[in-house]
Amino acid sequence: MKIDFSNKTVLISGGTRGIGSAIVKLFQKNNANIIATGTNGDQIEKLNQQSSGNNITYYHLDYTKVDSINNFIDTISELEKIDILINNA
Repeated sequence: MKIDFSNKTVLISGGTRGIGSAIVKLFQKNNANIIATGTNGDQIEKLNQQSSGNNITYYHLDYTKVDSINNFIDTISELEKIDILINNA
C-alpha cells in the first residue's frame, strides 16, 4: 500500500544520516515536501545541491546554539503549515 503525501509538508529533525535519512527517502518516495535538519553545515550544503528539485530542503540546526534555533524558527514561521513532524534528533 502506498500513501500519497502530495501537498503535505513533513519536518524531520536529524534527517541527514541513518534513520533520519531513511525516513526522508520514504517520504520522498511518497511525494511529500520535506524539510530536514542536521548539524553538519558542509553536509547540509552538499545534500541541498544533490536534492535540487526533489521537494527536499535541508537546514542546519544545532540545538545547542540559540542563534541556530532562532534562525530555524524564523525560517519555518514563514511556512503556511507543517503537516507532519518527526522528531528524530
